[in-house]
Amino acid sequence: MNNPLSIYGTGNQLRDYVNIKYLLNMIQYLIEHSKESNILNIGSNSGLTINQIIDFIQKCTTEELIIKKVNIAVDESAFIADCTKTQKMIPYTYNLYEDIEKLLREINVK
Repeated sequence: MNNPLSIYGTGNQLRDYVNIKYLLNMIQYLIEHSKESNILNIGSNSGLTINQIIDFIQKCTTEELIIKKVNIAVDESAFIADCTKTQKMIPYTYNLYEDIEKLLREINVK
């Protein structure tokens, strides 16, 4: 982790981040098991800021992260998917922190 992480804006942008593998698994499940067409949101039903994710990664590693703040205007609005309808069809929970920990183990970050 020698390269700096660029954070655009304040890092307080609240988003509903989802691992792409999880998203693809959910889509495949819906294709195979849903009997009707629906418009559904897939997400965690909660949000994290960039700063929260960076703080979590820092706690999981002994290496000091190099943060480069890029001072530009960004949309600070919160974007969190309402997954209530999807969760009624498929009881599931999603935890981004677990995926981050798994990724860090896979890339052997200490």
